Amino acid sequence: MNIITVSLSSPANHVTAQLFNAQESHLPYTKSAPRFHDYSAFLSTTKNKNGTTNYAPRALVYDLNGGFGGAPKYEVDPSTISNVEVINTAPRVPKHAFQSNLDSGIDNAQLLSVSNTKYWTDYNKLIYKPSSCVSLQDWDSGTPYGTNRNFPRLKFDTYSVGWEEYKKCQETSIDEFRKYLEECDLLQGVSMFSEYNSGWGGFSSHLLLDLKDEFFNNGANNKHNIWVYGLAKDHGRMDINQKCSSIASFVELAHHSSLFFPIRPTCESQILAPGFDSTSEWHQSSLTSLLVNSLWELQSRKQSPSHMAEFEDNLTRGSNRNIVGEMCLKAKVSQKSQSKDFGVLDVPQDQIWDLMNSVSLAKEPAYLDMGLSNSSHEFSRAIVQEKPGETSQKNAYTASFSAITKGSTFPPTVNGSSFVSEFAITSGIAATLKENRKFLLRIKHNENLTDRDELIEDISAMIEDYKHGYDDSDEEFDI
Repeated sequence: MNIITVSLSSPANHVTAQLFNAQESHLPYTKSAPRFHDYSAFLSTTKNKNGTTNYAPRALVYDLNGGFGGAPKYEVDPSTISNVEVINTAPRVPKHAFQSNLDSGIDNAQLLSVSNTKYWTDYNKLIYKPSSCVSLQDWDSGTPYGTNRNFPRLKFDTYSVGWEEYKKCQETSIDEFRKYLEECDLLQGVSMFSEYNSGWGGFSSHLLLDLKDEFFNNGANNKHNIWVYGLAKDHGRMDINQKCSSIASFVELAHHSSLFFPIRPTCESQILAPGFDSTSEWHQSSLTSLLVNSLWELQSRKQSPSHMAEFEDNLTRGSNRNIVGEMCLKAKVSQKSQSKDFGVLDVPQDQIWDLMNSVSLAKEPAYLDMGLSNSSHEFSRAIVQEKPGETSQKNAYTASFSAITKGSTFPPTVNGSSFVSEFAITSGIAATLKENRKFLLRIKHNENLTDRDELIEDISAMIEDYKHGYDDSDEEFDI
């Protein structure tokens, strides 16, 4: 069963690049290689006349102008072209040394570092179809939000700006998605990745709405699995327009998806390696890709796959609750060696702290929070474990985590073994929704809110779905 991926924004493209690199690691390069995965789950296949097969991500990829780095949309050998004048309209980003080596069949990941992996194309391994890569030509990358090419003071930071930009490539986007849909033998679902604290929220919300209206609201396609992984990138303090945009994007993406994963990794955990750099998109995206790849492994394995519909049904349980507000990664982190000897020892005062730091007590598995909320009451929870029997949880799955962590392009960002990923729908997300409603009630008008009152009603309906027990604060709308 096939899955179509839609990736919007540079942070999202970093995540999906690492996910597709993990898929590439499953491909057999010899006839005798064992096959444990359905390669067509996430990849498009093309049979060649010589009997070989080409694989490419089944994905639509969107980025700002310049966001594709040194990867040209079309690979052209200059030696095959004559009598053609080449006009350079802007300086080109040089191709990364890792990619140049990869073209020669050399996978040298030692060439990758925090300082030279600004673009996701610096380390992606699979070649994307040219028609699936969409660059927003009016907006330049290179700043936190992106800026307008003609009006540098205008940022790609709000819902309304993203919506207006989407209108320019609306028809093309639908046509390209239709091509992928027609290639699918049997569609398992759609996975959308998008930053939502910027203009990408408005862009992706309206793309999602169009895809639903065009392809998934009639006949046999009425039951659909559309999962949205919303990346809550921290741009620092948001102004009123940006805050309104973030809220509107959150509500729209949650409303039009069948499962919504708002992902916001913390940067403090024993799981994180000492060299983890929170300012690096390459490093940051590795955490999200490790979490999501546990689901991709379930969906693409050849024997006993757990498809999107099954996993979704086990979480939603027939309710309207589709926001997976609590997510985390757990791992067993090796502790420092512990002394088994007992005795009295004279230790110089200046060495006491070194001795104390060399001894540690056994601890619970390390924990990395990836979601927006935590709550004592959970409606449902699903666990993906690396080893069977790690947990007694009923809704538990088993999948490999090493497929991505042992990949050559995965950065050294995590410690530990026996990884576990957890996904839960809890009442905790109601607190986030209440804060958003409180904020909107204080705003009279904003260009990013098409209908403020309708948005408040939508949030109030969501709160009712996630409430547990009586809460007298609701009577006053938390004012």
